[in-house]
Amino acid sequence: MAHPFTLLKKRNLSCTGVLQVGASYGQEVEAIADSGASISILVEALPEQFKHLSEKISKYQNMFAVNALCSDKSGELVDFNIASNTGMSSSLLKPGVHERVYPEVKFISRRQFKTISVDDLFSFVSENVGGSLSSINTMLMDVQGAEHLVLKGASSTLKQIDYIFCEVSYGGLYEGDYSLEELQGFLMKNDYRLCWLSIKREGWGDALFVRSHFFDIFQQHND
Repeated sequence: MAHPFTLLKKRNLSCTGVLQVGASYGQEVEAIADSGASISILVEALPEQFKHLSEKISKYQNMFAVNALCSDKSGELVDFNIASNTGMSSSLLKPGVHERVYPEVKFISRRQFKTISVDDLFSFVSENVGGSLSSINTMLMDVQGAEHLVLKGASSTLKQIDYIFCEVSYGGLYEGDYSLEELQGFLMKNDYRLCWLSIKREGWGDALFVRSHFFDIFQQHND
């Protein structure tokens, strides 16, 4: 993953709180700690990765780890496809051309998880943490093609999110994933615009989407 907080800082955009869906082993914990976020919710589905994540955030009082699989609906029992590269390519979606583009990565097993929407997760965390999550304005996603499902389950939460940083692709790495164009179209309907994009030659990369009104601010700074 690129460094979303560096991208925000270069554009004079402030991160006040973070929601990370697909936090894995906690590779971004230090960067999140240095981002200025007053509270951070880090979500990971796989138990082994979640254990590492929980240990890594233990020294930060304003970080909370949640063992959950986010999707568009809550309460669905789904098969989660486990990849051989320490789970890094694991996905709610079945692999598409991923196996051809990355033949060294095998999908070796499946585990069943019950899904939860981001909106329901927010309600759960708010009740159990006992504090307000209203300062969370930055969303990070690394969910291997399931970005659109996570976003569809976050319709209420998105009202407070100013910046979305996620992996994108030209589509087809996983069955039923959204192409960059489809994801961009979905987010435009929700008042976000593409602010930054980096695509590798394999057809995937990272993107930063921000609220449309920030582009007026960018223009004023350039005048």
